[in-house]
Amino acid sequence: MLLPLQPLGTFIGGRFGPNNGFSEEWQRNDGVVPTISMDKDERGQIRSFDGVSVRGQWNRMPQLNRMDHLAVVGVTLHTQVKDFYMAHAQLLASLPESSTKRNLQETGAGTGTGAAVAPMAPPSTVGELIRAVVALNSAAEEVKTEQDLLRLCADASTDAARAYCSTMLKAPMRRLRGVRA
Repeated sequence: MLLPLQPLGTFIGGRFGPNNGFSEEWQRNDGVVPTISMDKDERGQIRSFDGVSVRGQWNRMPQLNRMDHLAVVGVTLHTQVKDFYMAHAQLLASLPESSTKRNLQETGAGTGTGAAVAPMAPPSTVGELIRAVVALNSAAEEVKTEQDLLRLCADASTDAARAYCSTMLKAPMRRLRGVRA
């Protein structure tokens, strides 16, 4: 966690107790938000993401591990973050331009469930997103020491990546979760 946010983290995390009505599943977080609250609202149903949108249900997307808000936006080094965003953009681009009630009912006709289903994202797009999450998780797992970071930075292919690596290598290693010098 960045130094300016540490007092906030202590304040938020220092008051958890079994008597406040929240179970331990509310402790997992991405550095800012409890991950359980990211799944759905309190009334909606949840289903595993498979590329099909079902009206009134939330999709549980593949989860990024060992990364917080700052890691995913590029404050710490993870080489596959661009692939993750490209796959996510492809998924969003595959959504229908209109989500009118009529469109949803027509595309849900014949499902036998009575639920209105939006068009399915192309399986290749779904697969790309899942592969990008796996690759990003794998990259995060591989960065455990300063030497791992040096190895990743040796393959920096753009000026921006090289500048970023230079900045990261000058930064205290505690900025990378779990990194040991």
